Amino acid sequence: MFDARKCLNPAVYLRGNAMGTRKAANKDILGHHLPYEFHMLQGTHAMLANREHDTIIANALIESFCIHARLLIEFFENKQGCKAKDFTDGTYAAAHLELLGHLKTKLNTQIAHLTDKRTTDPNDKITLDDRSKLLAALAKEANNFATCLAPAFQGMFRPPALKTLVIACGSACKKDPVSGVIGV
Repeated sequence: MFDARKCLNPAVYLRGNAMGTRKAANKDILGHHLPYEFHMLQGTHAMLANREHDTIIANALIESFCIHARLLIEFFENKQGCKAKDFTDGTYAAAHLELLGHLKTKLNTQIAHLTDKRTTDPNDKITLDDRSKLLAALAKEANNFATCLAPAFQGMFRPPALKTLVIACGSACKKDPVSGVIGV
């Protein structure tokens, strides 16, 4: 099931009692690192939605949001590093991320890699609406993941209680019941 060697520095893993190290790693990943990713995702989203920033600050916040979103997507989709399935019966598959294909491409081509697919057109960049969709989908996936945890991991992770976040959407506003995001 869970292999702490995938998530820990080998020097840390080999030091002392491997079982104690693995248990500490589980607790840190589920109780600290995963919630931290959601905290940063929500915080950067809120700062971008509710304040005006100069270009440097806005870009740094967008990049931060996107890096945290990409990390969470990779975790839930069992891509690399620590995988969500490592904390379940091993068959876990993301249930709420399938509609994010285009947004995942944007994350990869516009933030994490310098490619000829980067755009200068503001309409093709990661938008507030894109970030709201990512946040809502990842919040739903966190709830799904929490219900799939193996008995040994129950209670180590609590899905994020995301604050209600209102974004500009006029009369088309809808509240996502899981994430609390109000948007289109």
